[in-house]
Amino acid sequence: MAETFTWEIPSGAPISQTGDYTLRTTSNTASDRNNYTVKLINSANYAGTGVTYSNEVSFSITVTDPCLTTTLTDFAIPNVSIEAGLTDTFSFIEVTDSAATAVSNPTICGARTYTVTELVAGVATPQTIVTFNNDASGAAHTLVTVTMDEDTDVGVHNMQLVISLPDATYPTLVKTFTVTILTPVCQCSLLTWDLPSSESFSTTVKKIPSDAFTISMSTVNVASKSASPKIRACYIPSGPGCSEVTTITSMVEYDTNVNPMVFPSYFTRSGNVVTINAVSNV
Repeated sequence: MAETFTWEIPSGAPISQTGDYTLRTTSNTASDRNNYTVKLINSANYAGTGVTYSNEVSFSITVTDPCLTTTLTDFAIPNVSIEAGLTDTFSFIEVTDSAATAVSNPTICGARTYTVTELVAGVATPQTIVTFNNDASGAAHTLVTVTMDEDTDVGVHNMQLVISLPDATYPTLVKTFTVTILTPVCQCSLLTWDLPSSESFSTTVKKIPSDAFTISMSTVNVASKSASPKIRACYIPSGPGCSEVTTITSMVEYDTNVNPMVFPSYFTRSGNVVTINAVSNV
């Protein structure tokens, strides 16, 4: 009698025959999850008699996907409170999951995606205040909070970080946190000033009426009004503003041989207007 055993395995199934009575099932592919019906067919041929015999046994092999029920490792994101224009950084290691840990394969469920949005009236909305920086090695992913708008960004922002796997049926991890942007304290001392060019005036003695000369004053450097958060805070709509008026507090004749140097007696000054009352040639 000649007896044979034959396995009937569905095409594409992650199942292979390793012996007459043994099968091996192995897969690292999510699309392999399914129920597979396999058959073991036993055939016999009785020599010289023309008699044959055949029998089969069917059973199911279920390939499950552990990523469908995997649990992403939780972690905490602190709430952030910073002045507009400053930067805050929070670092964390690559998130793992229970399926990956079980088989010591960190990407068994695929690469993780990190997305930061702002919850506006409960709706996830694109934003630019918090960015995610990916460390390819997973050693130190970072969330960077930065804002340069002292007017519209000020306030409390409800943020969420969503960590997802490639298959939409896999679990996700959602972490919420708040970012509070504070208005910087106005600091007018940060203004810089453009000095006027050197000026010269001429007149004659005993001139009637006396000549009066207007002295140019320093003016605020326009670029300095927006050079840093604390000075920009002075000029936002709700800011206090800064005085851009300069005054002359003293004026003397420059003479290295006189100490202290004094203002000539025939000069009078009112604000930045100087009148020369020269009554003699002396």
